Amino acid sequence: MIDPHFAMIAFAYVVDKNSVKAGAKALGLSESKASDLIANLEDHLGKQLLIQRARSFDLTAEGHRIYQAAREMLEIGTEGLQSLTSERSSRAQVLRLDMPVFLSGGILREVVQDFLLAHPIVSIELNFEPDTSEKGLELFDLVVSSDSPTSDDISFRKIEGTGAAFYAAPDLAERVKATPLCDIPAKIPILLGTDYSASDWAKLFYRGSGSVFPAISYRIKCDDIGLVHNLCRSGAGLAILPKSRIGADLVSGRLVQVLEDLPVRQLEFFAQWRKNNVRLPLIQTFLDHVDDRLNRMRAEISYRSKP
Repeated sequence: MIDPHFAMIAFAYVVDKNSVKAGAKALGLSESKASDLIANLEDHLGKQLLIQRARSFDLTAEGHRIYQAAREMLEIGTEGLQSLTSERSSRAQVLRLDMPVFLSGGILREVVQDFLLAHPIVSIELNFEPDTSEKGLELFDLVVSSDSPTSDDISFRKIEGTGAAFYAAPDLAERVKATPLCDIPAKIPILLGTDYSASDWAKLFYRGSGSVFPAISYRIKCDDIGLVHNLCRSGAGLAILPKSRIGADLVSGRLVQVLEDLPVRQLEFFAQWRKNNVRLPLIQTFLDHVDDRLNRMRAEISYRSKP
């Protein structure tokens, strides 16, 4: 039993080439095999498709109709193969990112998750380093660093976070409010993330004193902002946390903002990439996604802050 679909393909090739021999060659078949396929197709349909001439052939009315159907079938198949090839090519374009390690537990996790869900044919390689710089562009498509680039062949986009503030669990927050500012470093347990050093904290608490001593004594210092967040929520200490992380905790009352008058700085980062990077459209799409996610988050924070 013949495959009528394959027979239609053979028929279309023969008509396109205006020759059984040429059509068979284009398909990698023998001339006799192509002739048999067309004959079997005519038997299958119960219709004559070709009228043989001395050195050519003519199509019957039914032959014209079958030829059009066969061409449509071939075009649909070609479009499908092109789509699969394009998808495979897109998957092969892996976006390689190099990030500061203390971003690993913050909003970046949500941004990357949302991006992958929105772009299912994109793959990401995500690397975290204690210190990142433009030198990382030798290995990565995109580097996020706290330093702006110095090379003319590197483009960058500034990324502003959602801000940060001091937070504590309710019981500890009451102690913070009842403690004079200058006594907090000695009487309140401190949790340090690497984005704010002990020296940064000292400058906040001893501003105007001409010195940043005594140094801040802390219970933990680590790169994992998620761990600092959990310890703060459990009442282990006072922490500076990104506003993007604590919305649900404020609503539930598990965290309270304190020391509102202390000027916690806005962190800035620079996303950097080489101007000649072949993945530039994908880089820009990713950064647009980051900007959109941060803008929406800032709007949510502003809304929650309204009385």
